[in-house]
Amino acid sequence: MFKLRREMSIFLAEKNRECATNFLDHKWISKLAYLASIFDVLSKLNTSVQGKRSNVFSQVGKIDVFKGKIDCWVSKVSKNDYSSFLFLNEFLGEYSGVEDTAEIKELVLGHPKRLRKNFYRYFPEEESESSRSLKWVVNPFISTSQQQEELLNICNDINLDEIFEKNGKEYFWIFLCKEGTAIAKDALKLLCQYPNTYLRETAFSSLTTIKNKNRSGLKSVDMCMRIALSNVEPRFKKMVKEMQEQPSHRISCFLKSVITVYLLKCLITKYLIFLLVIRGFKFLGVP
Repeated sequence: MFKLRREMSIFLAEKNRECATNFLDHKWISKLAYLASIFDVLSKLNTSVQGKRSNVFSQVGKIDVFKGKIDCWVSKVSKNDYSSFLFLNEFLGEYSGVEDTAEIKELVLGHPKRLRKNFYRYFPEEESESSRSLKWVVNPFISTSQQQEELLNICNDINLDEIFEKNGKEYFWIFLCKEGTAIAKDALKLLCQYPNTYLRETAFSSLTTIKNKNRSGLKSVDMCMRIALSNVEPRFKKMVKEMQEQPSHRISCFLKSVITVYLLKCLITKYLIFLLVIRGFKFLGVP
């Protein structure tokens, strides 16, 4: 709405709506610009925590970063610096003579404080501390004060360090789990936790696309869903190379076409001969 404020003002004015005057009030538009800015930031945060490769540790890190950003916003706004809020900063720069900026400043200072309070209520600091104590799951080669004996053995293994750097944490812990390392099972349990509803929403969207009204009679969708939700990309080139050619099928099709053409020619020849014989009899006067 902020980007379309001029078009909205013209539209509402044509409809004789009283709210059209709001788009001529710079103070009201400043509040709208702040709302557009804060919703833009929250939308980017929401998008960043989605995805198939998302896990609890990455999400906790992003939430902690956002908490720190809120404190930074409050500090910058107290110094009349609105650069963290894109649309508000743009509007204030465009209309430098906006009246009563003190009210706008009070709004921008008050709302982030309430936002921070709600974030700490939904994401307590105790959970962040708990996740930090388990950071060895993300990188087992980071030294900590409280390390298990198995983790110490992993940290000092150069070959395992190379495997971790080359393949990533998921493959690394699966490899150790196959080797029978007990701590690897604990790490995989933490990495396999669902931190959001992204996968379920993706599965439901795929199902509605696969089983639409044109395919409502489709009873089994297991194979289609497996392909739609799998992270593995098909190796089409390898599949094509491994496909067995069937020359006999091509030869049989060719022979069928040749025989069909030959039979048609024979029929046409016989029909022409028959016509010639009939005309010959008529020419000779034979009944």
